[in-house]
Amino acid sequence: MNKPLFPAVEYIISIAVLISLFCIPIEAQAPPNNPNRGFHPAGSYSLGEVETINTVNGNLILQTPLGSLPPGRAGLSASLRLTYNGKLWDSFVNYFYNGGNYYTENLLYQSPEGGWRYSYQYQLQAEHRPLDPSHSPCQDAEDRFVHRVKMSFPDGSTHVFRIYGYQEMDGYSEMRNDGWMNSCNGSGYVPVTTGTLTYYSIDGSFLRLDIDHDSDGMNLNNPWTLYYPNGMRVTGGGTANQRIHDRNGNYVEIQNYVDSGTGRPVTKLVDQFNREIKIDYGTAVNQDSVIYTGFGGATATTTVKWKYITINKSYDSLPSDGSISFAGFYNYSMRVIDQVVLPSQAGGNAYTFGYDSINMGGYTGWGGVNAITLPTGAQVAYTYNNDTAVGGYWYDVLRIHPKTKSLNYAREYDGSSTWGPAETTTFLRGNGTSQTTNPDGGVLKVYFAEAGTGGIILYDQLVYKTEQPDGAVVERKWQLNKPNIPHAGNFNTADTVNAYVKTEFTSVRNAAGTLSKTAIRDYTYDKNGNVTQVNEYDWVDYGSVARDGNGNPTGAIPGGAVIKRVLVNTWHNPTPAATDSTTNDPDTYCKPTSPRLKNAVESNEVRSDTPTSGRLRAANTLTTILRRREIR
Repeated sequence: MNKPLFPAVEYIISIAVLISLFCIPIEAQAPPNNPNRGFHPAGSYSLGEVETINTVNGNLILQTPLGSLPPGRAGLSASLRLTYNGKLWDSFVNYFYNGGNYYTENLLYQSPEGGWRYSYQYQLQAEHRPLDPSHSPCQDAEDRFVHRVKMSFPDGSTHVFRIYGYQEMDGYSEMRNDGWMNSCNGSGYVPVTTGTLTYYSIDGSFLRLDIDHDSDGMNLNNPWTLYYPNGMRVTGGGTANQRIHDRNGNYVEIQNYVDSGTGRPVTKLVDQFNREIKIDYGTAVNQDSVIYTGFGGATATTTVKWKYITINKSYDSLPSDGSISFAGFYNYSMRVIDQVVLPSQAGGNAYTFGYDSINMGGYTGWGGVNAITLPTGAQVAYTYNNDTAVGGYWYDVLRIHPKTKSLNYAREYDGSSTWGPAETTTFLRGNGTSQTTNPDGGVLKVYFAEAGTGGIILYDQLVYKTEQPDGAVVERKWQLNKPNIPHAGNFNTADTVNAYVKTEFTSVRNAAGTLSKTAIRDYTYDKNGNVTQVNEYDWVDYGSVARDGNGNPTGAIPGGAVIKRVLVNTWHNPTPAATDSTTNDPDTYCKPTSPRLKNAVESNEVRSDTPTSGRLRAANTLTTILRRREIR
């Protein structure tokens, strides 16, 4: 039986840049008598700003800064990093024919967002849901609602977008992203609209995406614009260079070309003062050069060395016909970073990476980073769960995450250096729970919504309780911020739409170790995700907090709770409250009429309690008025 390696995913050829408001420049080494702590590109003992391990999904993210442009007008800048996303594998449903019938199974493929990438790039994806091959064209509704738009971001995350103004089913639309639709009569795709299609995110990022129409019938080359709530926008697609614009019209441009002298491909980040960071690909075999040009033409070059590792793994794809099918990757070659050699001005030291692909007892790992040597010589080692099993299930591969992390570095004592012992952190993830044990023995427990977690409203992957190492417990009550759109059927009960913390309960323990007092914060948001009010309450007895049958707060404020502080914000482009389910406001982020600047503060106010009459108590009120020019 034929099994495709990749699902039906089309990639729109479009590149943009991630603009960082907090750029990290290349730095020189600190003197020996002033050992570096925290993150320094030329010498790091701690992975605090290089590494992030998600306590919910276990994903390992690594960030290695390569340079940044100096701030331009109004502070606009751009930074370039190497980013590693530890979620290396994705799955898709494959149909196969067996014994006169069609069946399904789940196959793995290397995720386009996983592994290493230069982190300036967004990539728009036009996804086509697999069709049941036994169906005639458009036999069922699922055969028509097959199109979905996604965008991968430089940090390796992926944002799914929903279409505005058209009906959807399970997050999929009949409309292709270029305005064409399946005729369902055997004639294929035909143009339905020549207007711009508007898409919007529902993951709390409050992004809007406009895709322009063209008449060539190809959906891979349409120009698009991505709008952020702060007025920033990204333009891509089409034939023009990619640009990142701040809300004042300043921009950084991305240029991709072939150098006429060397014949090598080049990516260049250029601002309006012609300051640049350049990636010169292939300066040697499996090697790139990242060249930062500073004031006066001085340059600093970081060398990025690549290599290939081999994956030999199999897994059970769980075919629906009940058979056992060990699909797999045999002698599969994966391109990874070997070393990042820092500029000579920073000492020429390097980050060196190892991978879980070494043959051990007849099998190899799934390719995750398992060792890092930092520029200082400090060493990090990772082990993974689900990574050594032979013949595991496909979903076990998707759940791979770090199990332990060991950090070993030189301690300085009165001028002498001593290595070890290693500082070890362990990670344990279960169904709806995770536990992190720090090197000092402190334990962080996180409880999150997941199928089968005992009656919790399934706001998937959202943390509803955290137990801190000091014994404090933080509990959260979530609500959804669903935009009011023409097609209410676009959302179903399984959709986690712009979830936000409505009420947060922070409880502390008494001398006997028993939870005794609780502080409460209650939040109010608008349709664009802006905080309009925060009520902060004085301590109440832990036992006075109402709880459901699973022991979780219901969200009700205990009777007699006293407000100690109220924060009130007003916004230049106000929208209805997040709980409003009827008002069709044109300024809501998902609408084509929404303003470009959605989070401009008009006023901030702090007071000691809620007003008892139409006027506030002047002695207890601090008010700041901020004016912003409206940008559309």
